[in-house]
Amino acid sequence: MKRSTGVAAIVVALCGAASAAPRVAIAVDRAPAVLEPAALVTRYEQVRDRIAGFVATVEPTWPTWIDDVAVAFRSHFLDATGGGRDWLFGIAASLAPLPPDLTALTAYPVPDRTSSGYGWRDDPINHRDQFHAGADISAPRGTPVHVAGDGEVIFAGRQHGYGNLIMVDHGRGVVTRYAHLSKILVAKGDVVMAAQEIGRVGATGRATGPHLHFEVRLDGRPVAPQLAMQVAELERTSPDLARVAGLALAPDVQSHWINEQDPPRAHSRSHDKKPSGSRPERRGRTPRSHLNS
Repeated sequence: MKRSTGVAAIVVALCGAASAAPRVAIAVDRAPAVLEPAALVTRYEQVRDRIAGFVATVEPTWPTWIDDVAVAFRSHFLDATGGGRDWLFGIAASLAPLPPDLTALTAYPVPDRTSSGYGWRDDPINHRDQFHAGADISAPRGTPVHVAGDGEVIFAGRQHGYGNLIMVDHGRGVVTRYAHLSKILVAKGDVVMAAQEIGRVGATGRATGPHLHFEVRLDGRPVAPQLAMQVAELERTSPDLARVAGLALAPDVQSHWINEQDPPRAHSRSHDKKPSGSRPERRGRTPRSHLNS
């Protein structure tokens, strides 16, 4: 980081040198009002005139070669950094395993207004650290929910805390889930196309308000939905970069993912500890000390 800052300072200095000469000329003209003795004033004026003459002589050619140096330096610097970046990406891409094929995912279910993301979080209902397997996207009740990609509906009904749930199989181990729906518009076995409306936003199941709970699962395990959608886009536009970004979908990384919206909190565990000393007496009972006497 220090090296980058230093290089940036050099580039700025080189690029600004062309305009430095006029500032020098202005600075040397600012003679003090009074200087004693008189000989010092005379000497100062001589030095000032020599500097002004030097600036006037060099100024016409200064901007040209300074600009040439700055442009050449900038060009070589960018070529070097760009080449180094491509080289590193090439190595990473060659060593990284192929990510799962997510290219079927092309559409977001509803406009992304994520209220609670994927990962470990402070649960809004029981206020305990709990893993959230999807993304909660806020939307008014009845907002249309669109399927993320082409696929087949493998479940459409009610399921535990999910409430009204739709599950779509996109092939190659990729499954998406759409939960807490107020209305289901498809049935099991239906073939759906990307961006097709399949349901409506609701608050069924374990929910504190209307929103869509959206999951992406790879071979049965949940991954961060936003990351999965981004990797899917990169797989269509920049396969090498997708291969590097896909490393974040690894199980070891995903299992430690921290929810950005509702991170786990440091809860006091004092309530888990047994009180020291004697056991408190039950209300309405005779104190045990009297029974033991």
